[in-house]
Amino acid sequence: INTDGTGQRVLHDGFAQWIWKDPTNGTVWVYYSNDDFSGVSRLRLDDPTIVEKVYSGNIAHRFSLSADGTCAVGEFPWPNAGMLYTRTGQVDRKDYCTGCNSYIAPDNSYFVSIMAGSHDLVTLYRPDGSSRDVRLIPPGLKLSPSSTVTRLKSQIS
Repeated sequence: INTDGTGQRVLHDGFAQWIWKDPTNGTVWVYYSNDDFSGVSRLRLDDPTIVEKVYSGNIAHRFSLSADGTCAVGEFPWPNAGMLYTRTGQVDRKDYCTGCNSYIAPDNSYFVSIMAGSHDLVTLYRPDGSSRDVRLIPPGLKLSPSSTVTRLKSQIS
């Protein structure tokens, strides 16, 4: 689909991971995994016949890019979070915790977040490797869906 909502079409078999616009030339790339999540490739949105392999190992269905496209974060494979250097295809674990829902900030700060445990804790990593944990749900607290909504609404107000 084009950015204006027109042009719905099949680009390639697989699972779309990320869409990225190259800041140097405006080319829009679609990053995708094979149906079995063995590797990541990218194709040009304006010409899907132009395909480039980015990573050849196994990956979970989470993958995100920095704004400059040089770094990606994902589980390579789950639950092993890591940073992928897209120009070399090499993965660096950077002493990241294991987990899921790992993301890199969509700017060029290279901050990374990884959800750990039973999805009640997120670890935030700075580019220098330092980290801190942010607990989403206090230990021992049991929340029903309605109390969660009420709690979130009170935090927004």
